[in-house]
Amino acid sequence: MLANYCRWAARRPRRVLAVMFGISLLAAIPIAGLRLDTEVMGLLPPNLPAAQAYAEIQEVFGGGASLAIMLGDHDHLSPAQRDGASALLSQVAEELSVLRWRGRPALVDISADPDWEDQQGLAALLALTPLFMPPEKLDSLIARLRPSRVEARLRAGPPPGSPQRWREEDPLGLWSASYLPFWQERLPTLRRDGATLLSPDGQWYVLALSAVEPPQHAAFSQFLVAAVEGVLERHAAAAAEQGLSWDWLSGHRVALQDFATARRSAWLMSLGSVIGVLGLFALLLRNLRLLLLAGLLLVPALAAAVGLGGSVIAGPVSLLVLAFAAILAGMGVDVIIHAYWRWQGCYGELAQRQWLGTLRRRRAARRRAVILALPALVPALMLAALTTVAAFLVLASADFRGLQQLGLVSAAGLVVLVALVLLALPAALSCLAPLHPQSAWLDRWWQRLAPSPRLLGLALAGALLGLGGWWWSSSEPFPITSDLRDLRPSADTLGQQQRRLLERLGRSGRQEVLLVAAADGRRVLDALQVAEAIVAEQLPTALLQGSALTRIWPAPAQRRASAQRLAAEVDWAGLGQLAANHPQQKVFFDQLRQLAERLEEADPLRHEDLLAGPWARLMTQHLRPRPQGGWLGRALWRLNPDCSTAQLIAVIEPMAAKPAFADAELALAGESSLGHYLNHALAAEVQRLLLWALLGSALVLLLALRQPALVLVLLAILATSLLLLAAVVSLTPLRWHLLTIAVLPLVVGIGIDDVVHLIHHLRVPQAPAGWAARCRFALRRAGPPMLITSLTTGVGFASLLLADYRGLQDMGLVAVLGIGSCWIMSVGAAPLLACLVEREGAGRRAPPPGV
Repeated sequence: MLANYCRWAARRPRRVLAVMFGISLLAAIPIAGLRLDTEVMGLLPPNLPAAQAYAEIQEVFGGGASLAIMLGDHDHLSPAQRDGASALLSQVAEELSVLRWRGRPALVDISADPDWEDQQGLAALLALTPLFMPPEKLDSLIARLRPSRVEARLRAGPPPGSPQRWREEDPLGLWSASYLPFWQERLPTLRRDGATLLSPDGQWYVLALSAVEPPQHAAFSQFLVAAVEGVLERHAAAAAEQGLSWDWLSGHRVALQDFATARRSAWLMSLGSVIGVLGLFALLLRNLRLLLLAGLLLVPALAAAVGLGGSVIAGPVSLLVLAFAAILAGMGVDVIIHAYWRWQGCYGELAQRQWLGTLRRRRAARRRAVILALPALVPALMLAALTTVAAFLVLASADFRGLQQLGLVSAAGLVVLVALVLLALPAALSCLAPLHPQSAWLDRWWQRLAPSPRLLGLALAGALLGLGGWWWSSSEPFPITSDLRDLRPSADTLGQQQRRLLERLGRSGRQEVLLVAAADGRRVLDALQVAEAIVAEQLPTALLQGSALTRIWPAPAQRRASAQRLAAEVDWAGLGQLAANHPQQKVFFDQLRQLAERLEEADPLRHEDLLAGPWARLMTQHLRPRPQGGWLGRALWRLNPDCSTAQLIAVIEPMAAKPAFADAELALAGESSLGHYLNHALAAEVQRLLLWALLGSALVLLLALRQPALVLVLLAILATSLLLLAAVVSLTPLRWHLLTIAVLPLVVGIGIDDVVHLIHHLRVPQAPAGWAARCRFALRRAGPPMLITSLTTGVGFASLLLADYRGLQDMGLVAVLGIGSCWIMSVGAAPLLACLVEREGAGRRAPPPGV
């Protein structure tokens, strides 16, 4: 059947190539719809508890959708600058109000040692201050709430010095007279001016917003960034006149830069791979006609592979898939190289048997060589492609979403690529192959360098002994790191600028967040208090931060006692009559009315009070409802250099067994803890992926070769290649992380290709008897194409060095080292394979051509 198709295609090359180009064009159409996902979380396993906790805290507590506009001075804000900054940010907030935001804007002043999320949480508690006060403080407050005194104060007007913005909400001056002394005893740096919490040493005002769409929504991010930049530019002159400077941080700005970086990297890697592979192909074979042949076959097939491969994923493709086209370009040309080399051998044999002096005879011999070469070689090419596809499919079974996408896209793309190349290969060779091949120099050079079989066997034995000694002496032969910065662009100027702004907000450093989920808010707070006490006792070097809410939260007995006194001793009916007579003080009386309604409940201080409504002037960041139901509480630790994340995890994890957390869920979230858990997940994942890659390759080889002993030897060669790769990487600055680990199953699939072609030449009928002679024969015929395919595949992976991502650069270098290791082991194991094939074939008739 293959011979019939090759004969038909060789006689009708234009039709076949036209069909191939048409199919490639249609298959490449989905490229226009591919969308890139630059979010690091998109690469991690969705079922990893640490990743779920990290994603949940980003979603529930703002995450990348939050936006902060900062206005201030680097040294100190004068009173005039405070007023000017507050006025300017109020204008900005008003102009930005035409956009859709989640919740209400929060205008906050940042202190020199800021914890502005605590300030937001405290602002939400101000209206509920009476429930926090001890009995002696309530006496003065109850006296001030007598209807006669309230009416007298309303007639006289707000107390002297009361801020204008606060007169409607606090006409009695309760804040300055009662609330402020109470809070200053606990937090002495705080005061209140209007609806904004301030500190005496404040340096920055911040306008906090929350966007309705995440940063990965490219169109929305572009619109949002343009709108904010336009508003800030209009007010830049006014800020400069007052000695103030604008800064703003948002995940949407970083996402836009990431989109541009990812697109640039994708184009550079793809073009670099195609140009590098084709250039090396033409340089080694010294024929521009072959460059045209390879380009006409590879470029359309590669476009079709990317289009159809990307269409198997519903949604945006991750960072790892950016390397897909570069990888396939190096592997796709392997089929062309092996086919051309076998065609060249058949063409040379025809030239020796008959005279090819005329152009017509040479063209006829060219078509005849296609019919003789390809039918016997296509099974070997398909077997090599199937082993690589099996390795990609193993990646598709990974728990990490980035590896899953790379496996699915690459497996589907490789099938499309090989199918289209094999479809058009007979036609392309019959009309584009050179009539005067110029690669004899490569054959001669290879024959001079090729060592004897015995030397190859000794080299292989030495390599095995060296690997065994290295593995035995190494304390950690396969260390895995999980620095999430490897997944970010190398030159991340905007990201660095955003991190510096976070430092000014006190949100940088090694911070970890403890999430507590329970059925009700009281259990959350009780669990958080117990957790704080345990960490403070066992790990004093972990600085507790951002949990003033939990520290000042009154005990249930105190809340009930305060509520009972307020309900019994305040004349709420009289205050209700005053509300009808003073409609201009509606906000103030509404707050009193709602407080009165809450006093009738068993637990009047509910967590909903901190989330929305007139009680919460600013949105707290401490407690929010979880999307799945229940509640989330938060305790934040900043880790000192003397305190490691592993120590904090060792303290947190045993808490789940304590009675205080019997009906609560604990989760630690942060970049450091996420990296710690990723280490263990990656270590288990790499073992599973390598095992399945070896088993998948063994199954494909066993079905094709039907020689268990030979398959076991091939698996041993692959395992030794991986050990050699690990040994070489351990001697370099390269590290094993998520992206470099993705190379290992690919090395299994790609590295076995050379062995498959070597076995093909060991088993052809022309191979002589005797293992030494058979080894020399196979190396003479398969050696040059094995070397060229290893070089071109290495160039394809080396194009990843053009990416703007350090992780992809490491991935390319590790892949190049892996391909070199596989080539060395394949050539070094040739004597063993020849001896085994000779023994397996003894006493039997010669096998037919092909695998």
